[in-house]
Amino acid sequence: MKMITWVIASTPIAIISLLASSISAQSNLKLLVSDVGLFVLCVLLSLFVHTYIFYPIFLRSFVKTNPYKWINKMARAQTFAFGCASSMATLPVVMECVDATREVSQPLSRFVLSLGATIGMDGGALVYPISIVFMAEAEGIGHIIGTTEYFLIVLVSTIGAVGAGPVPAAGIVMTMTIWASVFSSVPLPSTFAFIVATDWFIDRFKTLVNVTCDTIVCRIVAELVGETIEDEDRVSLVSAVDDLASHNPKVKKALESSNARD
Repeated sequence: MKMITWVIASTPIAIISLLASSISAQSNLKLLVSDVGLFVLCVLLSLFVHTYIFYPIFLRSFVKTNPYKWINKMARAQTFAFGCASSMATLPVVMECVDATREVSQPLSRFVLSLGATIGMDGGALVYPISIVFMAEAEGIGHIIGTTEYFLIVLVSTIGAVGAGPVPAAGIVMTMTIWASVFSSVPLPSTFAFIVATDWFIDRFKTLVNVTCDTIVCRIVAELVGETIEDEDRVSLVSAVDDLASHNPKVKKALESSNARD
């Protein structure tokens, strides 16, 4: 525990050292700052489009309701996710928000949301390819990325996002892994330092996207398999009536007569 505390305490110094080394290797500092800003903007834009355009269309296609009303109901979970940058730590809050909607049965929400917190890393799948391309372009070796490399980057990023841990800064290790997998003969560029420096900020938005998309998937699954609160209440009512009929011959006879008329 003391060693972990020491590592955490020394992290800011390590990041500053990485940045100093990377900045000193750049000939045009103004262009570098512009590139980093463009990278962050590109990441945020992709996350926004994915969460507030693509997924609402996806939800609307399966559930005939206003998708943005559902997203608004997840505001507390989104705020918590942004603050802690951990899908797993946000899971209890996400479950409370979904339960509060009274639209998804608890057994289903517990299963889907728990699974989503582990493998539903949409944010990472979007950010990793952008990070890899940024590192190559900022280092001046963008020419090494061809059609095959782009395909591999997307493929490995998608698989890696599923395996990434639902904890803060997991994306840093995954970015290194993806680079080593696609460009095995090319060492990690010095511009990786800027990925590390901006990760604390971007990671919060990634987590927000992850938990939001998990709740949307949960609502869609509930609709598809009939596990909404309305369906759950109907099943409970039928079960209660059947139980009553089994103990009361008159009720049983009345039900049989009703079924016969139908």
